[in-house]
Amino acid sequence: MKSKILSSIILILILLSSTFVYATDDTTSNTELPSSYDLRNDISINVENQGQRGWCNAFAQTKVMQTYLQKTRGINYNLSEAYLSYSEAPYFGGDVEWKTDIETARALVCSFFADNKYVLESEIPNQDYSFSETNKQRFENVKSVVKSVEFTFFKNYDEEVKKHIMNNGGLYLSIDADEKWYNPSTNAIYCNEKSNNENIELNTREQVLKYVEETTGHAVTIIGWDDKYSRNNFNSNCRPENDGAWLILNSWGADWGNNGTAWVSYEDINFLNSMKFGITDVKLRGEKPVVEFTYSQRNGYVQAVVKSDEELKNIEGWETTDDNKTFIKRFDEQITPYNIEVHSAIDDTTATVEVNIESANFTIYDKDDSIHIEGKYKINSEDLKLFIIVLVVILIILLLIIKHRNKNKQQQQIKLDDTKSKKQNSKLKKYIYIMIPIIIILIFLMQNKTSLEDTARIDIQTEFTTFVDKIRNTGKITNTDYNELLEQINANGNTYELSIGIQTLEEHTTNKIYDEDTQVGENIFYETYTGQVLDSLNSTGIYLLQEGSIIKIELINSKNKEIVASQSGMVTKSGN
Repeated sequence: MKSKILSSIILILILLSSTFVYATDDTTSNTELPSSYDLRNDISINVENQGQRGWCNAFAQTKVMQTYLQKTRGINYNLSEAYLSYSEAPYFGGDVEWKTDIETARALVCSFFADNKYVLESEIPNQDYSFSETNKQRFENVKSVVKSVEFTFFKNYDEEVKKHIMNNGGLYLSIDADEKWYNPSTNAIYCNEKSNNENIELNTREQVLKYVEETTGHAVTIIGWDDKYSRNNFNSNCRPENDGAWLILNSWGADWGNNGTAWVSYEDINFLNSMKFGITDVKLRGEKPVVEFTYSQRNGYVQAVVKSDEELKNIEGWETTDDNKTFIKRFDEQITPYNIEVHSAIDDTTATVEVNIESANFTIYDKDDSIHIEGKYKINSEDLKLFIIVLVVILIILLLIIKHRNKNKQQQQIKLDDTKSKKQNSKLKKYIYIMIPIIIILIFLMQNKTSLEDTARIDIQTEFTTFVDKIRNTGKITNTDYNELLEQINANGNTYELSIGIQTLEEHTTNKIYDEDTQVGENIFYETYTGQVLDSLNSTGIYLLQEGSIIKIELINSKNKEIVASQSGMVTKSGN
């Protein structure tokens, strides 16, 4: 009996454990989504009140951030909505030009998920602030708890919205908060008319204040759903066709709606037409920079790159791009691998990265270099033509000899026996009769050879097109593809020069340019030549290209310098 009870308990625990949501994984990817879900059952969510301030954007954004951190990190931050609004004013270091006075400075929030705008409410409480030197210093000295944010958006309804809420917390949503769409008895909202708020300009103080006073656009946070929420809960004069609604969290205090929440129909036009923002990753203050080292092979030198996921302080001896996240350095010779310590420009955390270019090649390649390809031995059409010409000349000489002999026949009759002369002429005629069909056969062979050469030329051109198209579509040259091309060329039986040229777009156009004729900021291409490609194929079996690179291959007949085949194009995909 005890064993049965124990077995039952274990079974129940297994079933219960399978229902827990682990936010760091996509737990809903292979399981059926529940028909209803409430984020408040998993984490603690405070109901906020923006009062008379136009801070709905700020409250929705901070709630998205707070629910993400709770759901994925187990961190419960209380973030300041006041800082999001006031820090946009030029007086406090912001860049929203119309925030010229206190009234407009606190009117509404324009930024969306700015990296450095999330500070604790204990540092900047939600209250009104004046333009004063004390407040200015306070805003300048406060530190954001977030260093960087990665967010995503969803345009239309699908299961991905629900998966995101279950795994990553709330989603930002803009709705129409006009009372005519709201049923206070059931706390249900359904709007079927598109708002004109999006066409309002916000460039002057007067426009902003009028917008705050008259608009019904409002930002909220989606925190759940119910597929079975009845359509009859919405206003009788304006109801959706089907059941189902999103659970939203408002910022009008706990007295509004059902403890600060309400239901928005799946068919609400604002939900269907507006973007839903959510967070997929956050980097907090105190977390180290994630740094990677790469280098690219150039002609005779190496360009090394140190790239970080956040802004860094300057690295001695390295040049930086405008965002201070990417640093580059040129190496003209081999070096011993060494480590460099990089420092975050945000919170001075450090990370170490190894600079290693041991496998780099510093050979300087000539753009005129080409591959010499000797075809399999065959009599080519030029040799055949020469052979026929020689035979024709011999035939003409023989005919002239016969003509000359016939002309002098009378004169030679006295000295030569007539019978003997006839025999000699007969013998010459036999030679001519033999040579004529030989010449005809050779002419036929020459014509056939020319036809075969035309076919071989077409085959080579087709092979070239296939070869280059594959490079463009895959972003790589492989030994297998290259050898197949050589086999096709060899089969033609001639001697060729094969030239490969690649132009690669410079990724870091803001760095120092080593070519004096090139202006900083232009589209810069660096060249890769035949020898460099072959070295890579011989050492690794593959040569990778970047998207946007331009490749050109030419096959030139070594004998007459004719371009037999040429193909070029832009690479549409980076190789891997």
